[in-house]
Amino acid sequence: MVETQVGHKTRSVEQNIFDAAEEIFHEHGFDGARMQEIADRAGINKAMLHYYFRSKDRLFQTVFSAALDRMLQRIVEPLASDLPLGIKIRRFVETYVDELHRHPKMPGFIITELNRHPERLKEAALKHIVPVLPKIQEQIDESVGEGRIKPVEAEDLIVNLVSLCTFPFLARPVMQAVLGADPSRYDAFLDKRKTSITDFVFNALQT
Repeated sequence: MVETQVGHKTRSVEQNIFDAAEEIFHEHGFDGARMQEIADRAGINKAMLHYYFRSKDRLFQTVFSAALDRMLQRIVEPLASDLPLGIKIRRFVETYVDELHRHPKMPGFIITELNRHPERLKEAALKHIVPVLPKIQEQIDESVGEGRIKPVEAEDLIVNLVSLCTFPFLARPVMQAVLGADPSRYDAFLDKRKTSITDFVFNALQT
């Protein structure tokens, strides 16, 4: 395996390519990304890029699948835990918003991929999200039986949470203009939503 020296750490060329491709695909999407730009950012020539990844589509599949898998694993972890339902919802929102702060272009990246290859997102959902739904529904039904919340389907709860978390990131340019907020103020607004989203959902579920 060819290696390059970065600072005091030795990194594989393949990892450099992956990191460069992830940045460029997030910035430009599949259609706007250029293999030469990826090679330049990875510090290699285009021939070496094609040696590791034969085509742009193959490289994109690798990057997209890994990035989505990594993100879903982190945000679903609270849902799969044994935490009480209320804490589980709060942790999910906090984790999801923090992940979107770290990867603000991921929502647009996913929307683009939904239009190109919806089966890839279906596979990720089946792997990460579908398995936790029965456990969440069980907790919901238990809370409903105790008279603490209104009945709700686990699917509806997750869709509502994801929508409330994602839209302000996906529509950032428009919402930032509407709110008259500079980037730092809008970042603060997004951070505050971790509390406002959970409060909104808790109030909606209360009997």
